[in-house]
Amino acid sequence: MMAKVLLASPSFGCLSEMLSIAAMSSLQGSVFFSHSGEKKAQDSARRKFAAEEGDHLTLLNVYQTFITKGKKDASWCRQNYLNYKSMTRAVSIRNQLRRYLERFGVNVEESLASNQTSISREEKTEKMCRCLTSASSHTPQGCSLTAASALRMEGPCYMRTQARSCLSVLCCLCGDDG
Repeated sequence: MMAKVLLASPSFGCLSEMLSIAAMSSLQGSVFFSHSGEKKAQDSARRKFAAEEGDHLTLLNVYQTFITKGKKDASWCRQNYLNYKSMTRAVSIRNQLRRYLERFGVNVEESLASNQTSISREEKTEKMCRCLTSASSHTPQGCSLTAASALRMEGPCYMRTQARSCLSVLCCLCGDDG
């Protein structure tokens, strides 16, 4: 699915963000670490990065904060209960993915993060959610998701997403009776 997302992302203007999300997703849940007895502090640290739109955008927040505020620093990672080795691996994976896309002839430039400063946060989020859902293998032919919390009918098929979650598909019904 992430390959489809990366190839579709230039048309949504969010390639930079999708590169980061793909790299973070490849870590398979080893982003945060935990210590016994520090549950409240760990939960508080995780909430700093949480995005109501879902896990993909939470991972993006973690990556962007690690790069900008964390300055790729191990002590900053410890303070925020992040696995430093995993985060540096995500940076490496992102660079590898970027090089692969360049080899395939995809124009790799920093998109929403840098050169679209006039675009609102909500518009950025919507573009990213649209890109993520456009490559979903759960979208049957004839259905399309236009944004988070959207319902769109094309023929006898419709798809609905959960409010505030761009990838949580609640219902997809296809049939002759509509």
